Amino acid sequence: MIMSIPFAASPAWAASESVESTDLRVAVTTDPYSFCVTEKVTGERLVCEDSVVFSLGPELYPVSKASNLRKASQGLEAELPLELAGRDPLRPGAPDRARVWFTFVEPSVLRVEVSYEGASQISEEFKDQGEHYYGIWEYPFGGNIDNRGADRDFRGIGNERYVHHSSARAPFYLTSRKYGIYVESLAFGHYSIAQACKTSFSFNESHLKYDIIYGPSSAEIFARYNRLAGPSVMPPLWAFGSIWWRDDEHEDLRDAQNAQEKVIQDADRLRALHIPASAIWLDRPYASGDQGWGNLDFDASFPNPPKMIRDLNDRGMNLLVWTANRVSGKMFEEGSAKKYLYPGRWPAAEIARPEVYEWFKHQLNAYVRLGIKGYKIDRGEEGEVPLTDENQLSVLFPKLSAESLKDRNGNDYFMFARNANDTARKYTAVWNGDSWSTFSASRPR
Repeated sequence: MIMSIPFAASPAWAASESVESTDLRVAVTTDPYSFCVTEKVTGERLVCEDSVVFSLGPELYPVSKASNLRKASQGLEAELPLELAGRDPLRPGAPDRARVWFTFVEPSVLRVEVSYEGASQISEEFKDQGEHYYGIWEYPFGGNIDNRGADRDFRGIGNERYVHHSSARAPFYLTSRKYGIYVESLAFGHYSIAQACKTSFSFNESHLKYDIIYGPSSAEIFARYNRLAGPSVMPPLWAFGSIWWRDDEHEDLRDAQNAQEKVIQDADRLRALHIPASAIWLDRPYASGDQGWGNLDFDASFPNPPKMIRDLNDRGMNLLVWTANRVSGKMFEEGSAKKYLYPGRWPAAEIARPEVYEWFKHQLNAYVRLGIKGYKIDRGEEGEVPLTDENQLSVLFPKLSAESLKDRNGNDYFMFARNANDTARKYTAVWNGDSWSTFSASRPR
């Protein structure tokens, strides 16, 4: 049940106001502008916002006051004056105030929305209270699970010590003070954790929406986050078996005549050794065209791909192949002619455009029609797309890949991706990059 505290004065002159649910209370102060969220039963302060800043191009406009603070449906709303008049001749018609909304989407989840038309970025800063922060990036910076001290962009991780591109991430963190914060954004962002007694995040959005999620237990915070963001895909049972691969099926043929024969030999060897195996996947290069990919086919070392897939199926195994949002060969020629590609030697497709999304999905159907049951999705965070698009595309590529498989196989398919952002987990599992083959890389960090 959502309840409100009655106003003690007219909203126009109120210095502060609060609303509450059965679990939480949020109190907003107008001068200086800030808000705090407390646990309803104990009055314990969970999180306090300290500053919000809007970026308009290179200029930063911090908010010092709020005005017109008033009750709204299930919460509060206010205006945030920015004092733009006379300071930005390039934006003479820009509105002089932003807006903020506070809404209880459920008793334990407070949604905060901050909006300013034309903003290139919105940054929120909170007081650090010594809590531990868990989440955001897959990679443990500094060897710590606790992200205190991290100051990093929210994007795929590059070539760090011990692992190459460990790039799964979500704009969500859980703390040791009974709350978590989930930013509902696929934009490029940045997190600064416990820096100078502050924790902040910024995203390249003009309308930023984030949820303050109360537990009190970690399990409850995760459950509520999962409801907001959507659950992970549940693979078919065969995907929980072992999946085998070689770095290059063309190498080390020994007594095999070609790569296709080597694949079947491997399957037979696994069976002879009584090693349970559910699938084999082929890494690039396995196709014709530049970089062993791009013509949506198999090269001459796989003379009869449909037979190879049937032979694996007869042995109780499925076939998966390497894919990525990278184009070469005939895909490059067609994509270039249609102006579907980002610039570059081995470019990616602009799949945020609906017509390009459908084009790439249609291309992948060439493999699906052969009977392939899934993909290992690579790349997407190595400069082939602009940083501003990276998070969005790391969801869209698994999504289009899953749709092409689902159209033919229902739920009987499996994918795993290296570069996966937040809601991509609805479509793909994750592989954690290329770990170093050293004792240091294998020990817990």
